[in-house]
Amino acid sequence: MKKALIFISVFMLCIFGFTSPILAITTKGGENLNISETIEDDVYAFSNTVTLTGNVDGDLVAAGSQINILGSVKGDMLIAGGSITINGEIGDTVRVAGGMITINDNIKKDLIAAGGQVEISTNSEIAGDAAINAARIIINGNVGGSLKLSAADVVINGKIGDTVEIDSSNIKIGDNAEISGNLNYTSDKEALISANAKIVGKTNWTELETKTTKKLEVSPGIKKGTAAIFTATWIGSKVVRFLSCFVLGIILLLIVPWAFNKFNERMKKSLGFCVGGGAIVLFGAPIAMFIILIIGIVLFATIIGSSLGALAMFTNFYLILGYALLLFVSNIFLSFFIGSLILQKGVKNLHKYGWKVLAFLIGLVITSILFAIPFVGWLIQFAAILFGLGGLVMIIKDWFAKFKKPGITY
Repeated sequence: MKKALIFISVFMLCIFGFTSPILAITTKGGENLNISETIEDDVYAFSNTVTLTGNVDGDLVAAGSQINILGSVKGDMLIAGGSITINGEIGDTVRVAGGMITINDNIKKDLIAAGGQVEISTNSEIAGDAAINAARIIINGNVGGSLKLSAADVVINGKIGDTVEIDSSNIKIGDNAEISGNLNYTSDKEALISANAKIVGKTNWTELETKTTKKLEVSPGIKKGTAAIFTATWIGSKVVRFLSCFVLGIILLLIVPWAFNKFNERMKKSLGFCVGGGAIVLFGAPIAMFIILIIGIVLFATIIGSSLGALAMFTNFYLILGYALLLFVSNIFLSFFIGSLILQKGVKNLHKYGWKVLAFLIGLVITSILFAIPFVGWLIQFAAILFGLGGLVMIIKDWFAKFKKPGITY
């Protein structure tokens, strides 16, 4: 069973594209982190400020309020933060999300970006394709492949090696723009295309009509601005959720470490029971709470049973809170379990608090990345809820079963 669980963890990582050995990682943290040395494996960096002045021969995963990439990264790069500046060469695909993103150097493969403002400067070149979703996008550099943009405002003043697809309200193609393929754009108004711009292919405009009816309708421009705000809000919510999970997790590791140990034991010994228990609670609890609510409403409507009805609805309220709390906390325990599996071969004493926090952090990064994958992420999150919720249900059941027995401590 242990080997199967390790295989599942490794396989889930490979889905996202990390091909390095699972134990070949370097984790860094601190208030203000500066990585100045050359590291020959993957790096996971989390801090308020992350600065890379050295070189990373593997992949780089980083998160923080401000991230500055001054050195080079040979592998993939996945970063999220408030302000992100890339001034070093990246040897593979870059996936980046943040408030203000500026790219000032070369990316040897593809770029996938989302944020408030994304700017590719004149000094930079994306060798592969680029897909960007933001409130404002400025392309002054070169993109070797195709370019897909979605934003409220788009400015292109660089060389694009293939087709350009734009979904925006305000589009400006500048004097220095060179597009080797077609220019396809969807907008409520015609793009401002400079007479000096060079477009080898065809220019295709799909016009969005704003219909005037008696009903209140939102213009496409507002829709695009709303979409950009929604994107930034979505990214912000993911960051807030990650930080809240991390803070709550390290507190729980300090207060109830025995619960995490029991959870790991249950997951290793009785995985099937955990999944079954998770499914029963996940689907059965809402049905039970709905029945209690109906009973409470019926009793409350009668004179004799009004007090019982109020008690039933009051109880149901706390059941809903407990159910929501279990769903949220389940990911914390599952993240710790995944991180423990990864570190158990390389760390002799996982009982120390520092190693427990590191294991939890690694697991939380993995689950957060997997949950963010479009479409597939929902299935992975559903499976994670079944595993995590089931493990919690089983340790709660064990706790109640032994609660009345004397001499039981955790």
